[in-house]
Amino acid sequence: MTKLLTALHCSILLLAIGGCMSTVADTNEPVAAVVASGDANKQALERAASELLFGRQIRFSATAFTDSSRVSIEKNQTRDGQGLPLNGRELQAEVIVFSLWKQAEQCWLKREDTEKQVLVEGVDCQSI
Repeated sequence: MTKLLTALHCSILLLAIGGCMSTVADTNEPVAAVVASGDANKQALERAASELLFGRQIRFSATAFTDSSRVSIEKNQTRDGQGLPLNGRELQAEVIVFSLWKQAEQCWLKREDTEKQVLVEGVDCQSI
């Protein structure tokens, strides 16, 4: 009976230690990030997003990813010669969400719907 109680106490102790260790932040764990505003950062993020969109060009605002680690974009509607939407108003327009995160001193851009991610070269992002 004593051996059983000792084994039980050891098991509980190991579980408690493991639980405490899991709450310590890992330096390699990805965290949400933002960047400083500027043309170089904006262009680097646009290149990375274009890669995630299979080469389609994209333009972010000057403040994209400066206040939030996530940016949502809507697909442009096809328009006629007068600038009117060809299909009228689209009620279910495609929305693509990008998130910026930092891992091991590198900045990554992720397309949420496909889970694909690319390294953003030349951008210094800050964890939030």
